[in-house]
Amino acid sequence: MKTQNGASKPSVFKVMVAPSVMLLLPILQPLVSLFTLRRKLTAAERLAKFCLGVSQSRGDSSLDAAWSLALLAEVLRCQGRFAEAEATAREAIDMYQHCEKELAQAATEKAEQRALTYELLGTILRDLSRYSEALKVGKKSCELVEQIQNESATTNSPLILADCYYEISRTLNHTGQPEDAITLLHKALDLRGGVSEGADRYKANILAELSRSYLMSGEFKEAQCAADSAMANLVVGEHAEDQLTRARVILAVADVLKQSPEITPEERSKATAIRAEALAIRKKWLSAKDPELLDIGGG
Repeated sequence: MKTQNGASKPSVFKVMVAPSVMLLLPILQPLVSLFTLRRKLTAAERLAKFCLGVSQSRGDSSLDAAWSLALLAEVLRCQGRFAEAEATAREAIDMYQHCEKELAQAATEKAEQRALTYELLGTILRDLSRYSEALKVGKKSCELVEQIQNESATTNSPLILADCYYEISRTLNHTGQPEDAITLLHKALDLRGGVSEGADRYKANILAELSRSYLMSGEFKEAQCAADSAMANLVVGEHAEDQLTRARVILAVADVLKQSPEITPEERSKATAIRAEALAIRKKWLSAKDPELLDIGGG
């Protein structure tokens, strides 16, 4: 078996060492995600490929191999290698489709990972501006997690469903469907515990997108309220995801300042500096090909 990223059939040596290393996969795979969130992408790519090689070395580990492919696809996406990321995510989904029986017998976590792989593919397709495809795949991810919620809810499933609603809402806003986005973003907020239960980076992202949706709908007071709530949910930190969330939130504030009719000229003039700060953050952490780098607000 050969993947899109050159991980070939395991050698005899890999087969020999795999049984002991396989025990480390539950530790190594989350570490890939951590490196990716921190934008330590070279280390994340190497570790993802190592996890993939280990999981491929065992014929009974298709689900581990599929998840390792998904983790690698996310790293490639963050590197701006969108074509490779799409191919890798599709390979993971194809692998999941060929092990339905194994999925049915596995822990619910494996089904959640499959749903997250669909969410990832939808995000990659949005990055490639293929919005109709992104919506179709994003809806599939939501359906899969909703099914998990109905049949065997876990502690993580509400948070995963919130993520799926958030990502598809971003695509809906790109396609000029803010009303549908607003509905899903409120559902995402409810799943994360509402607005008033402590600072939360994920809630800050949801609220920033909600502010954007309200602006697109011409609901300026609601947009400002959502932007203010997003600011209140910011987590102060120097890590990449904390900083990128800050960029999204302050851009929501800037757009309210530029577009709301009740803002004074003095307040409106602050938007330029805010956008400059957000752009500096994105230049530091995002690949030069990331579409988000160019999205510095309208108005």
